Amino acid sequence: MKVLSIVKYLLLAVSVVLAVSVMFSAEGSGAQSSSLDMVLYWSYFLLGATVLGVIVFPLINLIKNPKGAMRSLLGLALLVVVLLIGFALSSAEPVVTAANHVFDNVLELRLSDVGLYTAYIVFAASILTIVVTEIIKVIKLR
Repeated sequence: MKVLSIVKYLLLAVSVVLAVSVMFSAEGSGAQSSSLDMVLYWSYFLLGATVLGVIVFPLINLIKNPKGAMRSLLGLALLVVVLLIGFALSSAEPVVTAANHVFDNVLELRLSDVGLYTAYIVFAASILTIVVTEIIKVIKLR
């Protein structure tokens, strides 16, 4: 567990250093552009590591604990269902920007909509879970 804490603080430190470097680099300079590129690459790395962890760790848990596999598979299936609902709600309708430029890249339009709808669903589910849990606690106390 100690290694996990060290890795967590190391990732946090790198993120903070990159954020500070972007904030304090001169606006409009090549240094700011370079800092922003580094932050984007760091974000891609963190996203990739997260996706890899979400896929790999349940598989490791499946091998180590076959009885608990149903819980892991249920979580993974729930994630797929939420993503499919987000995809079903998404649209590829072209968007007109403020500069009267038509943005019609279907893949980017779909992915952005899926991401937004998935975030909305997860946010609503977390709020609902918090409210239901508190109501259950109040009922049990009486």
